Amino acid sequence: MQARSERATLKSILFADLAQYSRLTAADELGTLDLVSQCFELFQIHCEEFGAEFIKTTGDGVLILFDGVSSAIDYAVFMQGSLADLLDRRAFYSRFRIGLHIGEVHRREGDVFGHAINVAARVQAMAEPGGVCVTQDVYWAARNTGRWSFRFAGRPALKNLPEPLTLYNVVASNLADVPESGHQRLISVIDGLGLYREDGEAIALRSPKAQALIGYLALSSNFQEVHDRVATLIWPERSPIAARRALANCLQIAEKSIAGDSAGGIVRRGKIIGLSPARITVDVVRMLKDLGEGKIDDLLLRRSDWSDAILFGLEDTSDLFNAWLSVTRHNWRDHALEALEAMLERFETSEPAMRRAANALLVLEPSHERAARCLIRHHAELQNVAAAMRVYENLRDFLRERYQLLPSVETTALIEELRGPDTPLFSRKKTPRPSGPAPTLAVGKFEARTKEISLLVSGFRSELISNLSKFREFTVIELKDGAKDDSDTDYVLTAQCVDHRDEMQLVVSVSDPETNQIIWSDSFRFSLGDWLSLQKQLVGRIASTLEVYLSHDRLSRQVRGLPQNLSIYDAWLRGEELLTHWTPDADDEAERLFEGVIVADPNFAPAYASLASIHNARQFIRPGIPADPSKTKAAAELAHRAVALDPLDARNHLVVAWSTAMTRQFQQSEVHYELAAELNPNSPKTLVSAALGMAFMGRIDPASHFLERAMDLTSMFLDYQWSHIAVIRYFAGDFEGAIEAADRSKNAIVDTAGWKTAALRKLGRTDEARAALMQLHASITMAWAGPAAPTLKDILDWFLAAFPIKRDEDRRDLARLCQVE
Repeated sequence: MQARSERATLKSILFADLAQYSRLTAADELGTLDLVSQCFELFQIHCEEFGAEFIKTTGDGVLILFDGVSSAIDYAVFMQGSLADLLDRRAFYSRFRIGLHIGEVHRREGDVFGHAINVAARVQAMAEPGGVCVTQDVYWAARNTGRWSFRFAGRPALKNLPEPLTLYNVVASNLADVPESGHQRLISVIDGLGLYREDGEAIALRSPKAQALIGYLALSSNFQEVHDRVATLIWPERSPIAARRALANCLQIAEKSIAGDSAGGIVRRGKIIGLSPARITVDVVRMLKDLGEGKIDDLLLRRSDWSDAILFGLEDTSDLFNAWLSVTRHNWRDHALEALEAMLERFETSEPAMRRAANALLVLEPSHERAARCLIRHHAELQNVAAAMRVYENLRDFLRERYQLLPSVETTALIEELRGPDTPLFSRKKTPRPSGPAPTLAVGKFEARTKEISLLVSGFRSELISNLSKFREFTVIELKDGAKDDSDTDYVLTAQCVDHRDEMQLVVSVSDPETNQIIWSDSFRFSLGDWLSLQKQLVGRIASTLEVYLSHDRLSRQVRGLPQNLSIYDAWLRGEELLTHWTPDADDEAERLFEGVIVADPNFAPAYASLASIHNARQFIRPGIPADPSKTKAAAELAHRAVALDPLDARNHLVVAWSTAMTRQFQQSEVHYELAAELNPNSPKTLVSAALGMAFMGRIDPASHFLERAMDLTSMFLDYQWSHIAVIRYFAGDFEGAIEAADRSKNAIVDTAGWKTAALRKLGRTDEARAALMQLHASITMAWAGPAAPTLKDILDWFLAAFPIKRDEDRRDLARLCQVE
């Protein structure tokens, strides 16, 4: 009989979780487990004095309940200080995140349940390491006590919650991440790496490598990184031993500069190195934190190039460091844009903070019409019509000169109210087709019946444009306010939102502007209450679907002609499609096409990446051929050329990742896999490839996360991708899932049956494993490119040596499972 739950009670719920637990255990598992146990003991020891009820541990965190809000916040702030003391004494370079929420709690058999528990867990994940994040319910209950300050932390859409939560960070003097007095250092990363004492005096640091080291750590999560990863990033051309030796010397120089005569400049724990957050302040980190509190640094009002100036002068540290730096600069600019856009929502039109936020946005993006409208309204409300008109004229001139466009109807209508009814609207000029070989997707009108829904759909449209622009497979242009496209675009994307009582339907379509033929269309049903939580999911799904459909349609149109009549882009696209066949003949034809594209356009980065991928996959297309060092070297050179030409293309980072993985330069590989997934998180193709690479590295958590994200976006995987998914699931321990994926792959890649064999052996299904092993023998024998017909031993030797498996224990386990009985 099922146990009955007790009646629900209202509680303040605290969730705490150790930041970067997986990375820390990988670096020092026993030390991490021991210290986490001590932290759990601290949590329990102090519960009684704060009237708290310790419910349970959650692997690397705790769940605690309180009757009141004040005691919960007091406990959270106190614990962050106590935990920091313990963690710092042991040089355990990490912090706990703490989240607080109020809600009803149900009890059953000593455990607690309920929606409020789930909310608190999600809030904890949004807290800064060493910080306390609370929901709006907690904020409203505690804001008038005067005991704490709160900083707005945004309105994120959290997984499995119906609508975004308004969150606040607790700002208290004894929180763990507030700097201590004495021996403070300011690290400036803009216009190069600068290091300063608390009195403003500059500290000389002449070693470029030491500057790169400190700059990388200063911009890393929680100011820390794995020792070997840093060494690889700065000295990728050296052997691992030589790179570690160089890093050790560099650390001595850096520590002397940061710490001076005191200790604690560089924190070391196991395989982790970092900067002490209690002793440093980083200018861009502080700048973004200030934005969260509604304060805007004057730098954002003066310079549009500040993100491009991050660690300026250190680009020559290494090619790998430069690739990381390009992505990092891009990300910091995006973070600032998001924070500034959030400020437009937070402040009233007449407030000075609104004016500064809008001005800062226009410095970063002079075409940011929403910021311009906010600024126009601000000046109009203060009766400064001349200033409002100047904002409009600057926007109009910029759009006309840069894009041959004029401001949107909404912006023009706003200015018409200031000018008077007799002023004619400006006529629009023709939108030119952007240069470049990729097809052009014009985002047209998104229609809605009511004003409320129209605002939601407008925000969705902007989010979709931002995400589509990350795909290098097509060029995205925006048709202002749905104006008709009169340019030479290839596709037009439009949408219509229709409400049916409590349910709504969003219909998205892509059409050919010449024939008006619908290329692709899909509809999404949702309730208005679910809209905000579904928005990012829908954006990702649409973006990933277009990646597939536009390429398919382009192929069906253009590849019917003779190869010599293909454009550069279409020749590359045809080659990419040939690579999905995984056959020698298709590989040879693709190689010829890519080489021709490079001759025709030496700056077309995708062709270099695709040609490198042919060299990387050669042994899987032609099993049995001996390793060719010249092909390996060529793949690396082509891959790095692709990244140099376009460092923000996820595809280029993927091919560098595979090139370095095949030569067992695993630290470099991990960096590029992560950069690829970060650059285009809505591309299933990118995510599956990055997940496969991470699985070979033994990085199961990120591999599983990337695959889960890809599966959320689409179910339309090609056969060869199901082969990759089988491998990922095998390493993740999902053996049933690995078998299912292998079957769905239709043996598209000749090695797939080997992974199925290993998964079946894991499940004890010996007869089926033997049959799969025979299938592996048959498929590889047919494709064998060696000098003589292979034996089963030859095939197993090839299978065990072919893949870039990092951990010896993984390779030994695979050998045991695939042995002949």
